[in-house]
Amino acid sequence: MPANPNSAVNDIVDVTETETSAGNVFLNDTFDNGYDSLSVNGVVIAGEGPTSVSSTFGTYNISGDGTYMFTPFAWIEGHSFFNLDLGLQDTITYSVSAQGETYEAELIHNITGSGDIAYVSSRPNANDPAVTEYLNEFLEVLFQVTSTEGTSVVTEFALGEDFINGLANTTYVYGTDGQAHSETTLFQTGATTTTTYDYENEEEYILQTIVTNASGAPLTLFRALDNGGTVEATYTTNPSANVAARAKEYNAEGDLAADVILFNDDRLVRTQYDNAGIVDQVSYFDESDEGLGQVWESIVTEYEGGSATQRTITYDTGDAKITQYDAESGARTVGLSDGSNTRSWDLREKTFNAEGTFIGDHFVFDNGFDRTREYYEDGSLRRIFMDDGANTKSWDTLERIYDEAGDLASVYQVKDSGDVTSSTYATGGILQTRVFIDGSETKDYYSKTYTYDASGNIINTVTVEDGVFG
Repeated sequence: MPANPNSAVNDIVDVTETETSAGNVFLNDTFDNGYDSLSVNGVVIAGEGPTSVSSTFGTYNISGDGTYMFTPFAWIEGHSFFNLDLGLQDTITYSVSAQGETYEAELIHNITGSGDIAYVSSRPNANDPAVTEYLNEFLEVLFQVTSTEGTSVVTEFALGEDFINGLANTTYVYGTDGQAHSETTLFQTGATTTTTYDYENEEEYILQTIVTNASGAPLTLFRALDNGGTVEATYTTNPSANVAARAKEYNAEGDLAADVILFNDDRLVRTQYDNAGIVDQVSYFDESDEGLGQVWESIVTEYEGGSATQRTITYDTGDAKITQYDAESGARTVGLSDGSNTRSWDLREKTFNAEGTFIGDHFVFDNGFDRTREYYEDGSLRRIFMDDGANTKSWDTLERIYDEAGDLASVYQVKDSGDVTSSTYATGGILQTRVFIDGSETKDYYSKTYTYDASGNIINTVTVEDGVFG
């Protein structure tokens, strides 16, 4: 029986913690008749382009022809194993299929340190004396310390069970007060957890805790608020997920105050609660501006006792629609402001009763003219009030009121001069009384009141002389 012409032999490479290595796993292997496929740690390496495969202490970029490049993870630089002369060993297994058989071998990197680290026996603060070298007798924890102008940075390297469980190191930053003001834990995956602290009456409390993935993207967040409340947030790094982040805000008593959801398409929903836990505001924000079919930037609905009292929609054009609800009467007022400057008015409001019948409108025009109209349920005009903000009339304000038959019932006018005219009408729109008030102080009386008969003739006059009212 002829000898097997194929063989795979282990490869052993020595590197330091900061250098990369390159080679070919087939250099010491024999496959005279070629091979069919190559896989590394169960990952099939297809074609000539490199495939990235992560190992315990680094990353391999390996191609189908066996060439590779190994790059150690950044977090292992300065690891305490190196000062113990223990080193680190990174191993991957590669499998080769050839002529119906599978051959396995290992690619081993022996990683050694490239420099020295100083160690201390306990976490120092800024007031500690100079750092001395120290090694914990149980080989569980080592420290690296850097001090600058009264502050100190302490890195605690993981050994033993912590290292086996994936911890790389924890770094503490101490202030000039000798207190730890931040704590960052680095995991072997590259993920981190950072907590910042503050102190009040010598009591430590957490300002913020944030967890990030290997790329630095946040995963969770905890933050203390100035009002005594807190915020807790979670994030997703999956681009195909609908929700990108969710945050919950709690008041000082620990009750939910707000719930915020951020979507991956840049939409945001915020729900706000009152002290009784009842919703008092719901806000939608759309900042995507890209083909979501939304023509608005925000929708904010305010509630009272669980019932909506106002809804404001701000459109992409700058226009805003405000709907107000009257809980007692059931009426609603719908207003539209012309933020886009495409209309002859700045503001238009329409009011409807509980049955949805149009009962009034209000316009503020571009020139400042202001007009309010009220209607009876049959659609006939009940009241019109005008304010000449445009200064184009001889009067400042004018109000007319009509009865249900459509006849004039009263008129009240304030002229530019300050004079006032007030008229009342009997059934059928017949003039009944007219009062003139000398608001301009140009006449020899304060007011005159005329009374008319059904034919329009004056039947009585009452004059109030100047000085009667002081």
